[in-house]
Amino acid sequence: MNTKPVILHIAIPTPLRRSFDYLPPANVSKEQLQAGQRLLVGFGKRQVVGLLLGLSDNSDFPIERIKPALELIDKSPILSPDLLSLGHWASHYYHHPIGDVFSQMLPVLLRKGKTASFKADNHWQLTEKGLVITAETLKRAPKQAEALEIMKRFPEGLSEPAIKLMNLTIPPLKALQEKGFIERHSVTSTSKNSSPAIAAKDTDSGHFELRNFLKEVPLPLNDEQSTCYQAIAPGIGRITGTTTKKIKTEDKPKGLNYLIEGITGSGKTEVYLQLINKCLDAGLQSLILVPEIGLTPQIISRFEHRFNTTIVTLHSGLSDRKRLDNWLKIQSGAAQIIIGTRSAAFIPMIKPGLIIVDEEHDTSFTQQDGFRYSARDIAIMRGNMGSFPVILGSASPCLESMQNALSGKYTHLKLTQRATQASLPTFRPLDIRKQKLSGGLCQTSLQTISEHLQASNQVLVFLNRRGFAPQLICHPCGWQAKCRHCDCALTLHRSKPQTQGSLHCHHCGWHFPAPAKCPECSNKKLLPVGTGTEQLEDVLGKHFKHHDIIRIDRDSTRNKDAFEHKLEKIHTGKPMILVGTQMLAKGHHFPDVTLVILVDIDASLFSTDFRAAERIAQLVTQVAGRAGRAEKPGTVILQTQQPDHPLLLTLISRGYHDLALQELQQRKLACWPPFSHLALLRAESPHMEQSLSFLEESAESARNILQNTSFSPQPVELMGPVPAPMEKRVGRFRAQLLLQCSQRKPLHQFLDQWIPFLEASKAGKRVRWSLDVDPSEIY
Repeated sequence: MNTKPVILHIAIPTPLRRSFDYLPPANVSKEQLQAGQRLLVGFGKRQVVGLLLGLSDNSDFPIERIKPALELIDKSPILSPDLLSLGHWASHYYHHPIGDVFSQMLPVLLRKGKTASFKADNHWQLTEKGLVITAETLKRAPKQAEALEIMKRFPEGLSEPAIKLMNLTIPPLKALQEKGFIERHSVTSTSKNSSPAIAAKDTDSGHFELRNFLKEVPLPLNDEQSTCYQAIAPGIGRITGTTTKKIKTEDKPKGLNYLIEGITGSGKTEVYLQLINKCLDAGLQSLILVPEIGLTPQIISRFEHRFNTTIVTLHSGLSDRKRLDNWLKIQSGAAQIIIGTRSAAFIPMIKPGLIIVDEEHDTSFTQQDGFRYSARDIAIMRGNMGSFPVILGSASPCLESMQNALSGKYTHLKLTQRATQASLPTFRPLDIRKQKLSGGLCQTSLQTISEHLQASNQVLVFLNRRGFAPQLICHPCGWQAKCRHCDCALTLHRSKPQTQGSLHCHHCGWHFPAPAKCPECSNKKLLPVGTGTEQLEDVLGKHFKHHDIIRIDRDSTRNKDAFEHKLEKIHTGKPMILVGTQMLAKGHHFPDVTLVILVDIDASLFSTDFRAAERIAQLVTQVAGRAGRAEKPGTVILQTQQPDHPLLLTLISRGYHDLALQELQQRKLACWPPFSHLALLRAESPHMEQSLSFLEESAESARNILQNTSFSPQPVELMGPVPAPMEKRVGRFRAQLLLQCSQRKPLHQFLDQWIPFLEASKAGKRVRWSLDVDPSEIY
């Protein structure tokens, strides 16, 4: 009797949008295999790690051509059914190769085939001989005697981290080991034991009772905060566990989705904390997504002061080993609060109870290369699949979220008052036309800074442009320093004032020393044009010599812990000036900042990007929110050459919410998102002709598909192909083709038919191309 073969469908990280069929490895039975396990397989001339998606008894390939997998890496699945379902949805929605999607969901070490287990640590413990020996016998070895005394205080033994806390060194321990007084062995930290407060057993009754998770008493909620809490809390723990139901690509979000639109300083975080405490009481996990690594230290600090439980982080600043250990703590349920950046949207929570996307409007939540996805949208879909609440919080929500709230897809909650007695800052538009500027600052701004410093307050000067000057030119001949790899000017950097400095491209990273003279006419007086944060720091340092100037941008915070040290200095409360980019605009609490100055905001007022008005309004709102957050009133100065611009007038007089409503009306008239749906096909190659040729061929095939297929109810419109706004970047020429449709379903139906042509195109083999669904940037 012939038995049907077992076929393994495995996702492999390749550009191909399909899974691959293999036979089981030798000596591995069907009963040992489950979806979500990793296997080592041969792929061409390489050996790669793939993820088992499922088993069947048939394949599109002849059985004799199917190779067996080489090795089963995991005894049990490392991805749960709900994460497998999420990965399938993400691959389908973003039309991205499924193998790459699942690879990106795993920590780096698991992608490389490492064991899904915790790091083994050295553990030192007294032997029976060491328990009875006295320190007096080691009088001639005082360090060994001291180590022995400490070890006797901990008969259960000490880990190496604990050894370091005791100020012990390894040499005396090794000497004691050689004498047989102590022994060293490797232990694998069990995630369950690493949690300080999951449950405590009552030995008399045999019952388990939850410990108190709170270290400090929660702050009282005002009426608006209480309304938010009461609206969301009933959904926590209402339905335990998750579901693996398949959600179609075109499905609209339906579930426990909430948008908290709260002005800066309105107490959104306190609402989050009290909802998280409810999750802890229910034995559920909470995930907090933040846009930047820089925000995690202050959030962790606040959470550690509030909660007595295991809190872990996931972000790119962690080592591969630490990231895997934290991932495993989450997977086992030991880590009950998780704080992470974009990629943490895919973490394996065993008991998910709540996801919070803080500063949900921030573009950092969107992956801009490779697997292009929105962590915010992944979080929403994950909550819908698992029937648990997802909260989007922001003082300036993106217009897509705002429209979802207005249409009833999300529950719209508002916080319109600051949680403390602090008042909202006063806006002062400052017309700088015909005024002399010093490092981008007018005399009125400098005088106002002086007044606030004399009152023992802090001042924040915001400029979203790092470096000393964005351009270096030769005035006599017109030469300009440009990047040889990109269509952009090179930025002048001067780490030390009065130095020649260096020229940097902020797109490709190319840099070299700034020339002492013009390479074309030999003029020795090259002119820096424009202002960057370095120049601002230099100018302010000359005007205010007796006050600290703290610059916070990507350049000044490269070193480990540099950002944290700067924040510590700011929180001393000393009068000082903070100079920085948008790193300072995201969620920081500076109680002593009473003046915020925005130096240059005019450039974005005339951008061709349809999102420009939204982005500048969000930026101004977030930066202004740093002022007057405590009992001291705040002032915001907007230096502008367009004091009568409608956007600024609306934002200053009526606030972000009214501006967003006004912008939504304009978007609706122009049929831009959220009233339409976009996909962007990008191509890049060493020659612009190749990029445009591929896109023109792709556009022609798209028109044929649209003519020969009925897409109800709305057709897909094509715009382009055209060169990208920055045509040359990193030595390659870029072009793009934009697709637009008023409804999501026909757009995805079209993409399903179109992508096979793109993959088969010979012109496509000569370029790098990518498809971006719901692009956040059109560049």
